[in-house]
Amino acid sequence: MKQLLIALALLAGAIALWLRASSPVSGAPASAPPVTAVQSQLPVDPVVISMLYSPAKQAWIEWARDQYVRDNPGVQVKLTAMASVLSIDAILLGNEKPVVWSPESMLELSDVAERWQKQTGHALYSSDPEYAPESLLRTAVVLLAWESRAKVLDAYLRKHDGDQPRLWKRLIEATVSREGWKGLDGPAEWGAVKFAYTDPFQTGIGLWTLYLACLDELHGPPRFTADELDDPGVIELLRSAAASPLTPLATEHDLIQRMEQFGPGRYDLAVTYETLALKALETPKERWERLVIYYPPRLVWSDHPAVVLELPENSEQQEQAGLRWIRYLKSHAAQLAALRYGFRPADEAISLFSQPADNPFVAHSRGMSERLEREKTAIVPPEGPVVAKLLQTARNAYGRLE
Repeated sequence: MKQLLIALALLAGAIALWLRASSPVSGAPASAPPVTAVQSQLPVDPVVISMLYSPAKQAWIEWARDQYVRDNPGVQVKLTAMASVLSIDAILLGNEKPVVWSPESMLELSDVAERWQKQTGHALYSSDPEYAPESLLRTAVVLLAWESRAKVLDAYLRKHDGDQPRLWKRLIEATVSREGWKGLDGPAEWGAVKFAYTDPFQTGIGLWTLYLACLDELHGPPRFTADELDDPGVIELLRSAAASPLTPLATEHDLIQRMEQFGPGRYDLAVTYETLALKALETPKERWERLVIYYPPRLVWSDHPAVVLELPENSEQQEQAGLRWIRYLKSHAAQLAALRYGFRPADEAISLFSQPADNPFVAHSRGMSERLEREKTAIVPPEGPVVAKLLQTARNAYGRLE
């Protein structure tokens, strides 16, 4: 028993000495504990990419965002859909400060870049070719029309304008003409020509409609200068547009929805994008006749450019992340998926019919040409000063204040 007590005492002493040796000396800094596997995996703040984009491509953008953040958990992509012309003022006024901006077309991008340079004294985006604006998608500006109206209009243009049809000028003038469809060699019982397009002071496609009408009025040059917008014929044409009895709607989706809802009694033809027109063809028309896509004689691509903006609020890390996000949108997988949403890929190597499933180009190939871009020369978007002058001249004609 005595020997056991001695052994326990010796063990207790040894433990005490060991504890004292392993404890920090008074006044000396304690050594840092080892980094554990759990500590090394502590979450870090994600890189946030804000993107301002035009609503026409919302479904595709949201699909791509979901795929991208799933594969890149360290990135957040915050999306804001806004009509393109409205987004110009939002950026210039500082109400929106996106890392990435993607309007409907270069028409709006040219305008805001020009005005930003004058307003701030520096460029809106980098001159580095790596950061140059890139087209994400393409969709043509088309007319969605009831089949009977499209046939009459086409016959009229062929008869009176020959190989240089002035479609946009004819339609704008017809909306305020007392002759209505009779003036376009159509049945008098159709009444007024109900030609609709979205608000040109909010949407890119509405602005394109006025621009194309001005091209027609100026006898079809490939482009014109800002000074030519002072032409009396152009001013009178814009006044005719302002006098249209149809109130322009804010979005292309609203316009198509109303056309389908009220039929030819309210709308005969509507300016829209090919992607939305293809979707409209899928909707059964129980009360009305068949809808068709009428491809105008002047081809206009809405090319949906995307660019990283050099704003003071955006860090270099965000700008680099924004560039990677744009590259993902240009990837083969994202471009192929765009077909399902009725967009033509910016990657011309991808055929319209390369993805048969859920592809509206396959379902509605009748009357739609895969060679559209090779058959016609597309209108080049005007430079920023022309866009700014067109907006100002149109505002004067419409009696709109800035």
